[in-house]
Amino acid sequence: MDPEGLPNNYESVPDDHGNNLEIATRVAIGEVVAVELDNLDDREVFAFRARPGTGYVLTLDLETYQIRDNPGSIMDLYDAGGRLLARLNGYDFSEQRIRNKIMWQAVTGGDYYIAIGDGNTLGNFALTVTGGNVFEDNGSSRLARVRQRGTLICASRNDMPGFVYLDDAGNNVGFDGFDTDLCRAVATAVLGNPNAIEIRQITAAERGPAMQYGEVDLLVRAVSRTTSSDAQWASYVQTMFYDGQGFMVEKSLGMTSALELRDAIVCVTQGTTTELNLQDFSNQNNLNISALTFEDTDAASAAYQGGLCDAF
Repeated sequence: MDPEGLPNNYESVPDDHGNNLEIATRVAIGEVVAVELDNLDDREVFAFRARPGTGYVLTLDLETYQIRDNPGSIMDLYDAGGRLLARLNGYDFSEQRIRNKIMWQAVTGGDYYIAIGDGNTLGNFALTVTGGNVFEDNGSSRLARVRQRGTLICASRNDMPGFVYLDDAGNNVGFDGFDTDLCRAVATAVLGNPNAIEIRQITAAERGPAMQYGEVDLLVRAVSRTTSSDAQWASYVQTMFYDGQGFMVEKSLGMTSALELRDAIVCVTQGTTTELNLQDFSNQNNLNISALTFEDTDAASAAYQGGLCDAF
């Protein structure tokens, strides 16, 4: 198994939960499970069954905790093959706050695994896995709730110049670009105030769950329009931008066709249509391409430039 994957031979320590994939503690959807990390060698592993196309929220309530210097990931999500699907870093140094939630959508059904503990975190936690198309529903429409709240919540990113990026001062509230302008335009139409917006940064893998769970009002972020996401996530409106998909490789390799990428490692953003298209292209042409996935595009680009993969 890849070193980044979930180890099946992780050293057990005495506690009340499984410490590896084979003896993972099974968690029911909606169940609240107590988790205790009482030493730096402790790691708790849980299993749950997901339905295809369903959004899930993995919440780790931090009851008491101690985070040491340079914490790694406090909670990781893996598939049955040990492939890392999502990672929660316990502390967001840019915003000086504790993170405690992973939003994720299952592409295929089956068993998935949650590993808690990074060797730098101690404390007592409560883990909850919720799933399904669960919206805040108090009998009012989304429009009525936005007007009552007085703020339009838009899901976006911060690293796509021209579409959405931080202002020159690096302020989270100072986003510029086409996507932000669209959010402001809707806020103007609904609330009469272009500044009555909240921009929430989400990863590609969080797009579907954020909409399914009603965490945001509007998704103004690069997202491919597919029949599955159209049916499962929310209602698409006008397509704003048309693009295609290709591969970037070093000129020194002398490649002239993507069909020459047999057995290549390709850096790609996880949870995207791009990742699915890559797998389809590899399968259709028997290329045996391996995808090296990253939470955001900047990380995938940096990995490619650092020589971790053959193509981007």
